[in-house]
Amino acid sequence: MSDLEFTGERFVPGKSPGQIESEHLARYIFALNFIKGKKALDLGCGEGYGSKMLAGRAESAVGVDIDDKAIAHAVENYQADNLKFISSDVCDLPFGDDEFDVVVSFEVIEHILNPKRMLEEIARVLKPNGVLLLSTPNGAVKIASVPNPFHIKEFNRDELESLIRTE
Repeated sequence: MSDLEFTGERFVPGKSPGQIESEHLARYIFALNFIKGKKALDLGCGEGYGSKMLAGRAESAVGVDIDDKAIAHAVENYQADNLKFISSDVCDLPFGDDEFDVVVSFEVIEHILNPKRMLEEIARVLKPNGVLLLSTPNGAVKIASVPNPFHIKEFNRDELESLIRTE
């Protein structure tokens, strides 16, 4: 069994601080309300626990992460007939246009060098009238005295809305 350590970069069940675990689980529990019978894409799936949760209710679920070690852990630890994991950059997804009903991306966009490109890829693979569920730390609220070294950009509400808004 592959073993991942909590470094602060990604959530690892049973190894991350309790409040972080509660927050991460709550996001996926919320997402379950939107995916029954749908094709779901979990961008930045990390070690795979959330994708497995989604697969429990979705028609199918695909977890994507750029970290090959995290994907190997996911493949080894979370199996379901309607679940697969793929190693890929979220800014260059290996899927066709309009392929997914729901895209979830929890605590990922702040790690991305080109977040606009990530959102363009999401828009491309998301079906018309599809649903995007996205979360990111609020850059206007500083909880820790030391910034997270893995975050490239923490967006405030106006910045995120501006980035997401399409004209």
